[in-house]
Amino acid sequence: IFAIITSGNSKQNQSVVNSGAVVPFIQLVDSPKIDIAEQVLDCISAYLTVTFQALICVGNIACEDAFNRKVVYENGGLAAILLFLRREDLKAEQLNSGVWAFSNMCRSRTLISLNILKSCVACIKQLLKKEDAEILRSACAAAAYLTDGPNDRIQMFLDGGVCRPIINLISKTHSEVLSVQSDVFA
Repeated sequence: IFAIITSGNSKQNQSVVNSGAVVPFIQLVDSPKIDIAEQVLDCISAYLTVTFQALICVGNIACEDAFNRKVVYENGGLAAILLFLRREDLKAEQLNSGVWAFSNMCRSRTLISLNILKSCVACIKQLLKKEDAEILRSACAAAAYLTDGPNDRIQMFLDGGVCRPIINLISKTHSEVLSVQSDVFA
């Protein structure tokens, strides 16, 4: 239900943030069990875990605006998403949503500390090994957001070995990824 509310309009999304729900959502994303409980959502006829629903909520909240991304970041949301993306037991839909939420959080590049940025670079490098076009697009978008800044941040991407995989992707036929790749080098 909260995933549906946070994907609504700005007023609905802000109501969720103002209610103090961000921290519990982040705690659920950070949960060690991906299948804490299952919830049936009749409107989309799918079984989704509470953890996965919380991830979607955090991504929707972070997508809304810079203030909400700051609230999510300051409450450990980016770190929780990075831990979520390290899981070996993720289904394709969960991984796609996790990378999308991660990319949304990277839009707040000025908030992200250099320590967290190192983890982001490592995460992006791993994501660029995937074959899924949506994952590649979101990973490239995250790289573009994070490299739009001071030279020390760009250098972390160079040192982290992220540029070569992005260059290699240019030769692939994922046209939806190609436009985002060019943003990284802009």
